[in-house]
Amino acid sequence: MELTRTVYRCTYAQKDSFPVGPVRDSHAFKTEQEVRAHADVLKTRGYAVHLWRMREVKVGRRWETDLYNKLTQILDQ
Repeated sequence: MELTRTVYRCTYAQKDSFPVGPVRDSHAFKTEQEVRAHADVLKTRGYAVHLWRMREVKVGRRWETDLYNKLTQILDQ
């Protein structure tokens, strides 16, 4: 059974309210290409977007972000 996985996410908010306004988080994507395609759609709709690669570990039935893993990082600095 797989106990760790790498996922890609993007956080986004309206450009006119960023960084003060509400920030939303996308669902997890399996590849970097998928999350970049999703980010392009959000950018055309007027959102500020940040892409993340995250290592997640299985804890019971849930997947939780491994914040101490060096693979958890922002991709678009």
